[in-house]
Amino acid sequence: TLFILACQQGSKKLAKFLLRRGSYINAQNHGGNTALHYLHEYSHKNMADWLVRKGADDTLVNAAGNTVYEGISCCEGNTVQRPSL
Repeated sequence: TLFILACQQGSKKLAKFLLRRGSYINAQNHGGNTALHYLHEYSHKNMADWLVRKGADDTLVNAAGNTVYEGISCCEGNTVQRPSL
């Protein structure tokens, strides 16, 4: 959804606008990821905290069975791995 994409990019201004226009805060994409999954994956912590205060559910799991704190999944339930440093 456009709301998920706005959050993935860290655009709080667009996310606020979309929520005011009726976007569903807990929408999930084909992999089961929510906006919160992407906010945590891309280290937008302040925005993730704001979204939880707005009512986002941080207990939802994606297709891989991961919560927002455990990572994202892409199609077919594969987990996207973070590169090790």
